[in-house]
Amino acid sequence: MDDVTRLREALKPVEKAAKGLPWAKKRPWTVQTHVGIDRGVPIVDLHDLGTRTAEAVCDTVIREADALETGACFLITGVGRHSTGKAVLPSVVRTRMGAACQERGWSLRIPRAGRFTVLIDPSKAPAAATGALGWVTWGWLLFVAAAAALVALNSC
Repeated sequence: MDDVTRLREALKPVEKAAKGLPWAKKRPWTVQTHVGIDRGVPIVDLHDLGTRTAEAVCDTVIREADALETGACFLITGVGRHSTGKAVLPSVVRTRMGAACQERGWSLRIPRAGRFTVLIDPSKAPAAATGALGWVTWGWLLFVAAAAALVALNSC
């Protein structure tokens, strides 16, 4: 079973619970619309969830994490533009996932506001999760360095 399918199946109870949220008719949270893949890494978007359902997502990801073939997962919380008051979801993820990462030796990264990377197994995780430069980037850097060296040699 691929990672997205695994997470969608595991998160079905959250989908059911999310139907009871006050805004669910306007902004429903479903596994089809909020669980997917981004640059080879499974992604779970917590937008349209409340505190309890977001905690349930975190708990589910923690339970399923070791089985994820990609060795990583993205969790999207946003920055709270649609919140009344302080954004709640980032602190839920920081607290819940941060504790799990400390206990299990994983790492929790925040590449930008509202986006978290849970790095479970760096040896399996794509560069999008680890922050490593891909071969295209390395090739471009090598090309630029070679071009700069040629310009320097020709100007001597």
